[in-house]
Amino acid sequence: MPLVQIVGSTATNHTFYIGGAFIQRENKATFAWLFEGVKDILYRRRIPLPRVIITDRDIAQINALKEVLPTARRILCLWHINKAIEAQFKRYFKDLISGPDLEQGRQMLNEEWDTFNTLWRTVYRASEPTTAFFAWARLQATYENNPYIGPMCRYLRIQWYPFKEAFFYCYTKQYLHFGNSVTSRLEGMHSVLKKALGGCQNDLPGVIQRLEGLLEAQEHKIKARISREKMLRWPQFPGYLWSTIQGKVSQFALQTVLDECHALKLDVGSPGAPEGLFRPHEWLLGHARPCSGAWQTSWGLPCPHSIARLILHGGQLQIEHFNIHWALDQRLNTPPTTADIARDPEVLPRHRHARANNERIPSDFELAEEELVLLARQAIEQASQAQEPEVQEEEGPPEGPPEEAPEAQEAPQTGLRRLLQEPPRRPGRSLYPGQFVFRLT
Repeated sequence: MPLVQIVGSTATNHTFYIGGAFIQRENKATFAWLFEGVKDILYRRRIPLPRVIITDRDIAQINALKEVLPTARRILCLWHINKAIEAQFKRYFKDLISGPDLEQGRQMLNEEWDTFNTLWRTVYRASEPTTAFFAWARLQATYENNPYIGPMCRYLRIQWYPFKEAFFYCYTKQYLHFGNSVTSRLEGMHSVLKKALGGCQNDLPGVIQRLEGLLEAQEHKIKARISREKMLRWPQFPGYLWSTIQGKVSQFALQTVLDECHALKLDVGSPGAPEGLFRPHEWLLGHARPCSGAWQTSWGLPCPHSIARLILHGGQLQIEHFNIHWALDQRLNTPPTTADIARDPEVLPRHRHARANNERIPSDFELAEEELVLLARQAIEQASQAQEPEVQEEEGPPEGPPEEAPEAQEAPQTGLRRLLQEPPRRPGRSLYPGQFVFRLT
């Protein structure tokens, strides 16, 4: 049975294993069941639903995602697309490379592929939809009548061009994908999973046990990386601009911002910067390209234009300039909600052994003392109402000496009144009948 894997990326740009499932059939119903299970887990864990999902061109997966996660953007793996196109291109040229002049045929194949691939790259790498449309029209006009590459254009038009919004840069730059456009993370995690399972001869309980060990080790590594980055201060981010953001945002996010600034020739005062950079005021006046907002939209990071303005105004990078995905503490830029503070209580059973803080466990009569006090008050009220003296007419003085009143009935009332007047003696923790101890987790 095939094992479907789902992975994600952390703030430090490391891959983590979300989950997987053994499936019997790779159809829409099976994938919908799988995605519904993942969606239910995210809801119960109060985790936001994914905004972007990267897959290959599996029609069953795509249709299931449209049904279960309709708001998530879908991106097709660009690496698999180019590999499929290259294999199809070489299939059309198989007659050339199988003839008597084998080396000449291979050289011609490589030259034709380089030319075709260059035009194809201008299509899916175009920054605007209109530019991509004209590049696509130029590719069709160039090879439509070619006896070898003409079928290749028809292949592209039928198989891949209908999915252009899932891998053309002019469309994917509007998606918050954090720099991910291929499924290489999944391939790497697949290799890790195969090593953890140790082969295909395990039974289902053995596979589950190994997966649990893999997830525990993964959790420890992720927490160790995040704790390390919270304490370290990186030398390539000196100065006032970076002073407050270090330890709050991952080093990968800061390095990505710095590399983008250097790629656009903006000097942010980092040591070891390449030559030919411009100061912020010079860069904004004559060397900066217009800001399209694509960098901040797709990466969730501040663009060089906003950083240059921060430097000119003496500002600092704050956690609000970064998407929460890059935060080492995921609650830094969001106020805590009731769901974050109040969790389901856990009922702790009462134990009869000594506690860690050496507190004595109250006895049963001490736990029920409050109830006894209430019953005693009710008994006193009933007794006082029943023993109220009736008013009688006065008669002559009684003959003989007066009789002494018995004192036997005074003792129990005195004991109950003393119990009511004294505070409850309750050593240790104050517990009442029916009360539980809760611990917030």
